[in-house]
Amino acid sequence: AFLELSDRSGHYEIVVFSDALDACAGTLEGPGPFFLEVDGRVDGESVRFSARRIVRLDDMASKSLKAFVLHIDAGESLAGLQQVLESAEPGGGRITLSYAALSGKVVDIVLPRRFSLSLGLKAQIEALPGLRSVEAP
Repeated sequence: AFLELSDRSGHYEIVVFSDALDACAGTLEGPGPFFLEVDGRVDGESVRFSARRIVRLDDMASKSLKAFVLHIDAGESLAGLQQVLESAEPGGGRITLSYAALSGKVVDIVLPRRFSLSLGLKAQIEALPGLRSVEAP
């Protein structure tokens, strides 16, 4: 199979041999972004690429996400966060609420439930009102 890719610098064609295609079966369905590990070889004045591995970027990032720290300002409601986390998949990732109290002290609360952390979940949390920031240390 052939993948056709393009960016601002040009157009690229990548050969995907059957072993790499079998390994990523189902991965290419739906929207990206994707991470491609390729081999390249010079052929005259051009470079020929062949795919070694294709994975969803979100899947790749999820494997490295172990924890989120949510920085919350005093007086903010966490109802939206509760809804997001109730629908989140269980997993091994830890979420800590770092609450900046009116007194100026910071209180960290580690949630007892573990979650499957992903860039998608991080984006959902970041979109909520009342959160100053979300870190993935």
